[in-house]
Amino acid sequence: MNNVEILAPITGQLIALSSVKDNVFSREVMGKGFAIIPTGQEIVAPVDGEVIALQGHAFGIKQTNGLEVLTHVGLETVTLNGKPYS
Repeated sequence: MNNVEILAPITGQLIALSSVKDNVFSREVMGKGFAIIPTGQEIVAPVDGEVIALQGHAFGIKQTNGLEVLTHVGLETVTLNGKPYS
């Protein structure tokens, strides 16, 4: 896989993943990526594909080329059980 286009799932300021104050993300334990300080309120799919995981705080999409993309919303949001999101 050479070039892959991943769109921002929300409007806001793009920041390096290494700047995120969560070691799971900043150390790329979940893989390479980026972070966004949001200014918008609507989250959209960053790629075309099939939804393979859906949680209250995250969703995963698998593209036809096999690439899997995880969109995680917020920090320490797992314990919220998706309550603030609709």
